[in-house]
Amino acid sequence: AVTQTWIGDGSGGYRAFAERLGYTLAQTQVERRQPLPVPEPRLAALEAEAAEHAGAYRIRTVVGPIPDELAQGYCDVYNLLNLEMPTGELELEASRRTPDELVEQEEELRAAGRTRVTALALAADGSVVGYSCAVTGPADAPEGADRAVDQWSTLVHPEHRGHRLGLGVKCALTRAIQEHFPDRTYVRTQNAETNAPIVSINEALGFAVHSIEGEFQKHLD
Repeated sequence: AVTQTWIGDGSGGYRAFAERLGYTLAQTQVERRQPLPVPEPRLAALEAEAAEHAGAYRIRTVVGPIPDELAQGYCDVYNLLNLEMPTGELELEASRRTPDELVEQEEELRAAGRTRVTALALAADGSVVGYSCAVTGPADAPEGADRAVDQWSTLVHPEHRGHRLGLGVKCALTRAIQEHFPDRTYVRTQNAETNAPIVSINEALGFAVHSIEGEFQKHLD
């Protein structure tokens, strides 16, 4: 069993409570927030840096459901996430998401008034080799409500790293959010503190530390 809670500087009682219940701290997660819009000179410079290393790869941005012809490729990369991202002491298995489950998730998002925004890295043959995905809050949120966008995940297939594709998809995602949802004021994301590559990209894009949380795991009989 896995649970997550705020631990901050460790002075609160959340960690002690989890440990009394038999959970142990397996990984520290840092929530960072990116104010929107990102200044154009910064975003353009990072886009140029990514493009310089991209070679034959290209980035495609999708607002809404992922097209059928890309759904399986997206799922194939997404299913590597638990194996490729830093997990500390957590014991995780590969995901098994399918295009049918992606459709079901899209229906849930639509019912909640939320929109998926995805930047896909494509190889020369059109296959999906990386992505960055975020989801907006409800479009009809009342005045004064939180205007955040939730960054879900970012991953580049290990066989296609070294081309700044992570930076490329993150830049494309940021630009799409700003252009299609100009009322959103920030993006929030969580990363393991040991995930240096994605943390460096996030910091370059203006993400700053907001809070610290712990992931606790309990082994059940």
